[in-house]
Amino acid sequence: MKVHVKHTLKTDVASAFKLCTELKSQEQIYAQLGGTDVKIKREGRAPNVKLKISRKEVANPPAAIKKLVPATNDVSHTEDWAEDGDGYSADIVTEIRGVPVKIVGTKSLQPEKGG
Repeated sequence: MKVHVKHTLKTDVASAFKLCTELKSQEQIYAQLGGTDVKIKREGRAPNVKLKISRKEVANPPAAIKKLVPATNDVSHTEDWAEDGDGYSADIVTEIRGVPVKIVGTKSLQPEKGG
């Protein structure tokens, strides 16, 4: 399944990139998401930044499989950022331990045409 979502931000690309890759910003964002035992590791220097994020999230499986999966999921998430034209892009991988699911995708920050 392929999903495409577009958001327009009211800021410049450099500020958005800083928000997406700065350790302090990421800690604030993940603190609001409700997970526990959040660990964020940042490697590299802009524009080549790698984020490694792990956390525990409450599982909410369908009733049919509720007895088969744990009540809490261990989620790992990586983002590999690099320059991409006038902006930046990241390859994203999210995995849930013990669940046969791997989510891969990309995140892109690009200026709007005309500024």
